[in-house]
Amino acid sequence: MLRVAATVLLLLALVPHANATSRSTPIALAPDGSAVWVTNPDSNTVAKIDPATHTRLGEFPAGDGPRTLAVTSDAVYVASQHDDAIIRLGLDGSATGRADLGFGCAPYAIVAAGHQLYVTCEGPSTLVVLDTDLHVLGTVPLAWPEARALAVADTGLVYVTHFLTKEPNNSGHVSEVDPAASHVARVLEIPPDFATCETLGSGQGIANLLGAVVVGSGATAGQLWVGGTLHNALRKGLFERSTYFKDKPGVGLFPFDFQSNPAGEHDNARRNIYKPARHDIARGAIWKLDLGSGQVRARLDLAGGGSISALTFSASGDVAYAVDLMANGYYVFNTARGEGANAATLFGASEALREALGFPIPPGEQDSYDRSVAVCTVDNIDLADWLVRNGLAFDWPRYSKNAYAEAQRQAEQNERGLWTGSFSMPWQFRACVRKGGRASKCSDESP
Repeated sequence: MLRVAATVLLLLALVPHANATSRSTPIALAPDGSAVWVTNPDSNTVAKIDPATHTRLGEFPAGDGPRTLAVTSDAVYVASQHDDAIIRLGLDGSATGRADLGFGCAPYAIVAAGHQLYVTCEGPSTLVVLDTDLHVLGTVPLAWPEARALAVADTGLVYVTHFLTKEPNNSGHVSEVDPAASHVARVLEIPPDFATCETLGSGQGIANLLGAVVVGSGATAGQLWVGGTLHNALRKGLFERSTYFKDKPGVGLFPFDFQSNPAGEHDNARRNIYKPARHDIARGAIWKLDLGSGQVRARLDLAGGGSISALTFSASGDVAYAVDLMANGYYVFNTARGEGANAATLFGASEALREALGFPIPPGEQDSYDRSVAVCTVDNIDLADWLVRNGLAFDWPRYSKNAYAEAQRQAEQNERGLWTGSFSMPWQFRACVRKGGRASKCSDESP
């Protein structure tokens, strides 16, 4: 997993992926590769960028609140959310058309597929179909609120995420729409997770803030990937463990399992009132859905992530690219993650990324899990030192012989990365579980 800040969206636009216009996005490469177009919601413009020189060729008005865009061979279509309209620009940036979608539409996503445009109206939660001359061809009402991101499959089916998961419902939803028949074919559910062990790299909760969706191809054919946030808001989170809340008014709204340490809670009785671990509350997540059964086949947890806002695949479908605008993250990983023996948490670099970066894992000591223990460097930079110094990894004295103790001290002192929250060291957690401790008791600040 590669995680960097700054120009992550530009990098995503330049990825040589398949079905380039099949999903909603705030940035897109022109079909002929001559320009990258990007929305600027804060300045109500779209920018045209030269991908060869990374220089801006122009910036053009695009209504009030441009959110996503679609680029065809002869036009740029922009969803102007606060104008309740679709704006059409020529490739020179000049305004060439406008479609008003009605008060309260709040269009968010737009995708061009064939000779049609597909738009989500977040306000009434509908899918609107237009032709490229901006004539409305039809509107499909959706059963769940807040239609957000969308993707168009080669079959012509359209997949729409529903941004917020609202009470009393606990499942995230994606509507599968047949625009030719103007109806919802089925609704795919992402059920809440009550089973996953709570660690630094995994957790429980509901699917929320579903802001990205992409249909798989190649190695991911038959899959639908949905990006958003895993909110640990049902059984754990801020109120984990503490019996302090047991008799408080309103507690019946939450199905807590009140747990108390057999030895007594002592100073930890109200720990999570004041110092919740970041992973106790929310984390970025990606759900893999099987389009045949409609079931969730896997979930990927992004440690330290906020909310996935864009997704795409390489042309072969074996590499995934994800953007997390909330956490300034750009993730590159093998699409096999989360299945079989492949880890579901995006902590370390995948084999594909190691090969792309041009350095193999050098031979070295093996740990008790048959993992290589070695020093990896790029341009004379010790990657382990960099990770520990930025709070993205821990110094494990058993193998490092305290080589990164000073880097870790600085990360802790400056509250970088993982040090902004509470946790137990992975080896302490495993030791606790081996001694018969429950996972919920062994996580976070365990002795």
